[in-house]
Amino acid sequence: MPGNPESGRPRQQSAIILVDTASGRPEALLDGALITRFRTAAASAVATRALSNPDSAVLGLIGAGALARAHLEAIAAVRPIRTAVVWSRNPATAQAFRDEAIDSGCEIRLARTPAEAVQAADVVCTLTPAVDPIVRGRWLRPGQHLNVVGAPPRPHHREIDAECLRRARVVVDSRHTALTESGAALAALREGAISEQQLETELGEVLAGVCPGRTGKDEITLFNSVGVAVQDIATAALVLRHVVGRGLGVEIALDR
Repeated sequence: MPGNPESGRPRQQSAIILVDTASGRPEALLDGALITRFRTAAASAVATRALSNPDSAVLGLIGAGALARAHLEAIAAVRPIRTAVVWSRNPATAQAFRDEAIDSGCEIRLARTPAEAVQAADVVCTLTPAVDPIVRGRWLRPGQHLNVVGAPPRPHHREIDAECLRRARVVVDSRHTALTESGAALAALREGAISEQQLETELGEVLAGVCPGRTGKDEITLFNSVGVAVQDIATAALVLRHVVGRGLGVEIALDR
């Protein structure tokens, strides 16, 4: 709902319904926005742990909203992040991020341009609903890792240009999703910068040892994530187990 922010409401409105697979009985109704935010950051952290250099200490954040705050916490859990360099189109949003992250244990620096944030970072996370590329492949340097996760699943939305994908070893969350819904991947294919073969490796295959992850300290790696529904379901099921175990939530009988 693109007009929501003007009235102080979140742009994304979503809900997750969990059902019992044996009976079809509804088990839970959960807020989708929070779950999607944290599972997105968690997936980026898993990719960062698998693909980035272990000594990565500087995090670059393109975007400074709620997804950026979740990513700072998640990436810092898997890498020794000492500094976060943050850029936002809205300077007030970047300053608000800095104020809220004051207790993160990291130095928070505000970048004047996207290039400044990218070039300073060991790990870069793009976290914006951009239509046109914000990050340029010519800015990348050897050894960096990128988590490209912000653009919505639409063929003409992308945060990075084709050169980013051409220069990087690319790992996707889902081959099918990347080839049908990732604007960055589809644009790079249209422009001839990459082939479909460069989008074949899924993160799950890297974690299972089926495909290699990073192959050298100077390699540029890139996790292109559009998001897959099974991640929301798995995270919601985990939340439900915790809620039931702690006696939280509101129980409503729908079958009476």
